[in-house]
Amino acid sequence: MSQASAQITSKALAATLSVSASAPEALEGLLFGRTREALSVVEGCLLTGRSWTLCGRGGRAVSGQAQRLVAEKQRAGQQLPGWRPLRAGFAGAEPADRSPTLRERCMRTAVGSAMGTPPAIGCVVLGAARAGDPGALVADSARFSGPSLAPLGLHARSAGGYELGRRRLVRACPARAGRPAGRLRGPAESPLRARHRP
Repeated sequence: MSQASAQITSKALAATLSVSASAPEALEGLLFGRTREALSVVEGCLLTGRSWTLCGRGGRAVSGQAQRLVAEKQRAGQQLPGWRPLRAGFAGAEPADRSPTLRERCMRTAVGSAMGTPPAIGCVVLGAARAGDPGALVADSARFSGPSLAPLGLHARSAGGYELGRRRLVRACPARAGRPAGRLRGPAESPLRARHRP
């Protein structure tokens, strides 16, 4: 069974965009985070390297390097919800160009085996420099889930709050910088409703 959607923290999303902006070639990596019931929250990602460093061409198992990264993250309490390839130099504009490649299908099979339980989610980042402007970047993504590589919605999760003692606080907005920060109401992914005290 495939997931319909997943979440990614703003920190993990920023790291992904940063790598896609500076990558001179196609890269591969793993997504790490937490999965509860049918919801995966991606909290970070680690690169394994160039093409075919995450798994072999048969896609039966992840590489030794990928196994070490998974073991390290598991010791830190994180799970392996999926995989993340970066297609550098992407220039296709047709929907078919966003379909998973053979390499990405092999990654899905290998990561699914490493997880022990399907579905593995994949977030393919498509990066391309704009013609004539070496400083501009066009970034897009395609997300997939499960054995059939069904489309997946990936939503950014607000990570603007931080823990302070037993109270969860949010950073004060600039207009109220001199006043104490309000309390966060509800889970972090909900719209923030901060109350400021005088």
